Amino acid sequence: MRYSPRWLRLGIHLAFALLWLAGTAVFALKHFFAASTEFGPAPNPAVAPLLVVHGVVAVLVTFLFGWIAAAHVSVMWRVGADRASGLWLLWLIAILIVTGFAGFFLVTDSVRDWNGLIHGLLGLALIAPWLVHLFGGRRAATGSRADRATRAAADHRSPSRATRSYARPAPARASRAE
Repeated sequence: MRYSPRWLRLGIHLAFALLWLAGTAVFALKHFFAASTEFGPAPNPAVAPLLVVHGVVAVLVTFLFGWIAAAHVSVMWRVGADRASGLWLLWLIAILIVTGFAGFFLVTDSVRDWNGLIHGLLGLALIAPWLVHLFGGRRAATGSRADRATRAAADHRSPSRATRSYARPAPARASRAE
C-alpha cells in the first residue's frame, strides 16, 4: 500500500478507523452505559444505529481486507518487510470477520454473548498492531533494502512500468534532396 495513491491509502485507513470507532462505541455503550428504565437496565438506544454503521462498514472493510491481502501482503511477504505486525493484523482481522459473521448465525444466547465478548475484546485490541504496523513499518522500511525491493516488486507487477523505455530513439529526420 505504500506506493498506492494517497487518496486510496487515506480511504482505506479511514474505513478501518470508522469501523474500529463504531465498534468501540458499541462495546462501551453496551457494557458500561446501559439505559435505566422503570423496568430496570435496558440497552442504550444509541447501540442499534451504531451497530448498523459498524455492520455496513464491516462489509466494505471485509472487501478491502481481501484486496489488501492479495496485493499488499503478497509483495511485502516476498521482501520480508513487517511480517510480525502484519501477521498479527491478518490473524486478528480474520478472527474478527469470522466472529462478526457468526454473530448473525449463532442463535443460542449464551454462545452469542461469548462470541460478542470475544469479538469486542479482539476488536478493541486491534488498534495496537494496526498502529505498530502503520507507523513502525513505515519508519523501519524507509530507505532500507526492503523499501527498494518493494519498489522493484511493484514495478515488476506493473507491465507498463517494467517495460517502459526511458531512452527512446529520436525520430529520424528526412533529408531534403535538392
